[in-house]
Amino acid sequence: MAIAMGEDKTAYTQGELAQRAIWRVKSLYIDLGFPSKLDEEEVSPKEIPEMVKRAMTRPQIKFNIRRSTEQDLTRIYQKAFQGWEL
Repeated sequence: MAIAMGEDKTAYTQGELAQRAIWRVKSLYIDLGFPSKLDEEEVSPKEIPEMVKRAMTRPQIKFNIRRSTEQDLTRIYQKAFQGWEL
């Protein structure tokens, strides 16, 4: 992915290319104006249990080759409130 996004494959190890791909995607998100975390004024952390319940019924979760549990989704939503940095 990093190579497709412009990275030089001869300049990095496979692990470094993976990290560069993550950096490139995050940079793209920022350039497009996506938020880096969920805003507690728009969505309350108290809504996480209901969001998890709804997500567990979605085909993307039900039929994914990597099975997610309610605990997995809860952690993902909690981290979404913490956000990420570039």
